[in-house]
Amino acid sequence: MTHRHQFSDLARAVARLEQILAARGIEITDPAKSPFKRAEGILREMDQTHLRQRSFDNTVDYRENWRKAFSLGDLALKLVAAHTVKPSEFEKLTPHLRYLARDTELSLCSFTRGGHSGSVAEQENDFIAELRLAACCVLMMDDLEFDPPTGKKKTKGKNPDIVGRFNGRKWAIEGKTLHPDRPGAEQSPEAFFSRVIDARDQIKKAIADGRAETGVVIVNMKNTVDPDSFLPAQPKDGDLYYGSHENLPLAVANLTKKYNQFITPIAETLKERQFSIPELLTDPEKGGDPKIVPCVIATYFVIDGIVKDGKPTLTMLRSLQIDPEPNDQTGEALRFAQKLNACMQDDPEHVGDQPIGTREDWFKWAQQYGPMVVHEQQDFNSQQVPSEWAEKVREFEASGKEMMEWEEVDAQGNKVVKLMRRSPTGAPSPEI
Repeated sequence: MTHRHQFSDLARAVARLEQILAARGIEITDPAKSPFKRAEGILREMDQTHLRQRSFDNTVDYRENWRKAFSLGDLALKLVAAHTVKPSEFEKLTPHLRYLARDTELSLCSFTRGGHSGSVAEQENDFIAELRLAACCVLMMDDLEFDPPTGKKKTKGKNPDIVGRFNGRKWAIEGKTLHPDRPGAEQSPEAFFSRVIDARDQIKKAIADGRAETGVVIVNMKNTVDPDSFLPAQPKDGDLYYGSHENLPLAVANLTKKYNQFITPIAETLKERQFSIPELLTDPEKGGDPKIVPCVIATYFVIDGIVKDGKPTLTMLRSLQIDPEPNDQTGEALRFAQKLNACMQDDPEHVGDQPIGTREDWFKWAQQYGPMVVHEQQDFNSQQVPSEWAEKVREFEASGKEMMEWEEVDAQGNKVVKLMRRSPTGAPSPEI
């Protein structure tokens, strides 16, 4: 499932997130070196290119930049929504938010080595994955506790990432990111088992301590797919041509195929050892706890090209797999997965038991709390110009530029970024 957002919508969410950070004393002190500011700048460049205000260099491989920009925009949407819907729960995320101002790799669509083999920035990327998951949990759960990333060394990773109330019961949630040696490399069954067992044991501890009644393991699979395989680039006569799927169902089917290719050798190894994922999680004789949800939730995030209206469109695929599909009589595990998927897809109508808003509200929320940076745009046409724009029109006309941007403050004290440009030709709307 995908919902259509303009690049300008994502840029607006990022601007609001930066305000939220500043209000908590989290300042991005060195914009030139900040992954956050770089991704924000890339997002604005993408919007300008889409509006034909900026030229597109066909000789440059933009794919990694696109991944960084989409990831930050997606994360900003979820954090702004969490801040607006449940501000008191959101405040508990402040220790995680500080990583946004550091030299941390923010992209959840790029390959990162993590673990002991990756750079510090790549290792901290796991905290960004936790932050994204935590923002989703704020929207769908209550009475939340978050294990701060700064405290993990003290607890030696024994606490689950998140504990909160869902459907009237306390859940422990532990997220793990897989780190193969290279993008899309086959992950050994032992490495997968090790990560799942670590997560299981953290959930078991929370249950034993009385902090949780059940729990679920969530595995971030982004590194198990070569990101370039979903957006290939073929050089020809000095230019790059990007591959696209013909439609969304084909793209989703390809992602499912990648997951099946990953999970098949693991399932075969389990079969040889005569036990299953549910047994690994719930059988006391194998170290499990029957109170744990007997399945693993796997999440994927990739940037893809999908043909829309006859033209390729950048799309962020956000997929959730449940393995095996839960068969509990209450249906609680499946409901949890469905709510989590709704949060991943920015679909607030299906996040809670009661609708918390429409898809349009996902953006309106950003305007409800404090001064908001908004964007107004005027196509240049000297025959029909509002009087308040007249002076700027004359300045624009004299400059000979294709675009001019400036800031003003409206009557409510909101900072308004205004943009004037010469009327562009149409272009397909990007999706996320």
